Amino acid sequence: MLVVPPVTESFRDELIHTSRAALMLVTEALVAALFTRRGDRGRDARAAVLHELGSTIQE
Repeated sequence: MLVVPPVTESFRDELIHTSRAALMLVTEALVAALFTRRGDRGRDARAAVLHELGSTIQE
């Protein structure tokens, strides 16, 4: 179970911000697990993605 404390006292704000935080934590954990499982292929894939993202951000 993942428990994330509310950002503000507003229920609306809690739904928006808390769900994003929990989603990102789960996503990061999943990516880390896949990266570890794939070994060198995972490292190469991560490097390729970061290279493309870096190129896009610079443009």
